Amino acid sequence: MKSTLLHKVLILSSLACLAMTPLMQPSKKVVKQVEAAFDLDSIVFNPVVIDNDIAINFDLKEDTIYKLSANDNIIGYAIIDKAPSKTAQFDYLIVTDTELSIIRTRVLTYREEYGAAIGSYRWLKQFIGKTPQSEFHDIAAISGATISVRSMKKAIVESLKNLNQLKSKKIIP
Repeated sequence: MKSTLLHKVLILSSLACLAMTPLMQPSKKVVKQVEAAFDLDSIVFNPVVIDNDIAINFDLKEDTIYKLSANDNIIGYAIIDKAPSKTAQFDYLIVTDTELSIIRTRVLTYREEYGAAIGSYRWLKQFIGKTPQSEFHDIAAISGATISVRSMKKAIVESLKNLNQLKSKKIIP
């Protein structure tokens, strides 16, 4: 009887601790990239919490969307997600301003032997200035990275579309 009560107390206290755990914050690598994109220090990352009904209606994947602010002013958004390569997935970052214009993209982790060229600054800078209304037909191909190029392009287009839908429905400011 006493051990059962003790187990229940332990389980409830564990659940209470989990409930009080703050939402996951981005890695130092992501923070560094976002601060460099805005040329600011001390940017606050506020996770955008989207309920399941909205996530399904907007066809959202497991994007991690952050509202970025500095000095209590919203300055933009960051999306951290995964996209498929030939046999694995790679992690990427998209940083936009408040008008959803891309100011930085980065491949955070690439897990394949071939195709890592999509992580080069020279290739990724093609996305700077793109918005949800932009055409993406002018994105250059990379020999040996066809699947990753298509995947990155598709991921960026979908992420911008999702941000735009969230903004138009006033889910994000």
